[in-house]
Amino acid sequence: MNWNAFWSGLLGTAIPACLASLLMLYLNNRMNRAIEKFKSVSARDLADHTLWQEKRVASLLEIHDAFRKCLDFLRRKLYVATPKKLDVTPLHDFFDSIQKNLVYLNDDLRREILNYEGELLQFWNWTVTLRGDSGTDDWKQVQKRLDFEIPGYLEKLRQVINAYADPTYRDMGKNKRT
Repeated sequence: MNWNAFWSGLLGTAIPACLASLLMLYLNNRMNRAIEKFKSVSARDLADHTLWQEKRVASLLEIHDAFRKCLDFLRRKLYVATPKKLDVTPLHDFFDSIQKNLVYLNDDLRREILNYEGELLQFWNWTVTLRGDSGTDDWKQVQKRLDFEIPGYLEKLRQVINAYADPTYRDMGKNKRT
């Protein structure tokens, strides 16, 4: 046996191959740990994001329900001019519910909902100023707004919520109405 050839072959191929294999095992192990860490971080982020989205949806439903109850309150209490004092607790509940749920919304949707809330407050203030006068023509205007304009807020809010929740949403009737 030629020992020179044996040692030369061993040092030339087997040892570098063994070192390369050890290096590949180390890098593979390191890469697997990095992938597992990425998976766990991604799963946690996805769970946090999902929880946040669920809270957003719940808050949007609560906001819509608060608007519905407020509009119902306005129609019941303001459709006929009555001189008696009104219990405005439902209005306070409405504003509290809106403020409580705004934290989960993005800035554009938050502005839109606050705009609708402000318009309802302006309507309420306008009707309160009319209570002292309570002219028939003024209350016909209130009734007209309660019949047509005010219920439209729920439809507007529904469209805004759908557009926010579903990026592919588009209102089919939008082009038909003015």
